[in-house]
Amino acid sequence: MPVTPQPARTVLVAAQRGAAAQTLADGLARRGVICLYADDVPGLRRAFASARADLTLLDGAAATPPEALRDLAKFWPHAKTIVVGAWPPAGHDRLDFQIDEPDSALALKRAEQVALQFADRTSPRRTVLAIDDSRTFRALAAAALEPAGYPTLTVASIEAGLRLLERVRFAAVLTDVFMDGVGGIEGIQMFRARAPDLAMVAMSGGLDERMAKDHALAAALKIGAHRVVAKPFRPEVMVEAIEAALQSAQARAGVGPAI
Repeated sequence: MPVTPQPARTVLVAAQRGAAAQTLADGLARRGVICLYADDVPGLRRAFASARADLTLLDGAAATPPEALRDLAKFWPHAKTIVVGAWPPAGHDRLDFQIDEPDSALALKRAEQVALQFADRTSPRRTVLAIDDSRTFRALAAAALEPAGYPTLTVASIEAGLRLLERVRFAAVLTDVFMDGVGGIEGIQMFRARAPDLAMVAMSGGLDERMAKDHALAAALKIGAHRVVAKPFRPEVMVEAIEAALQSAQARAGVGPAI
């Protein structure tokens, strides 16, 4: 039986020469992705309004006008949107992902993988927000989830996660229970209040002898977590927890799988 060739993925890139977003796009082009370039979002609109796009990749500076996302949604309603670098505006028009500027070969490789996932029409593209004050566990969570098709943004506190929720669309939040500042138990309640459809997963290694991790995770379930994971965790256990939490959240909301 002949195999139907898949159409080439197309990425629209709004970035000036030398910007991190363009460096990332150049790497995607070397991997067979069609990249169409302009200096900014209005330039994309003028040059490629009739083009099909799977992903729009924006430099933070090029995305500055507040109407940029609305322009993208109007001309390319099915394309996902990633910003490389900082972009402060928050509101109803949110990004699908935000990538810190790739400042190393390893960071650039990870950014390319994330962008490829979002450009792939067959990928679920369910973004996860992982919150932990341990850099090691943040990295472990991303390393477990991204190969399984869950692009992951990581932050060190509940407060930072709530700020990011204003700018980026998430399908699930993974949070440690014990952290400085706002803890995971209170954080789960805050996320649920702001975004009731989010899938919530709590993780904990306990807090010395004062609270065993089983007790902490039971408390997280009681106040709204869909699933819990004990530290240290195996990658497959983390992936299973996120998938089960997404299914539970979708069942409660009465909707089909998110894409």
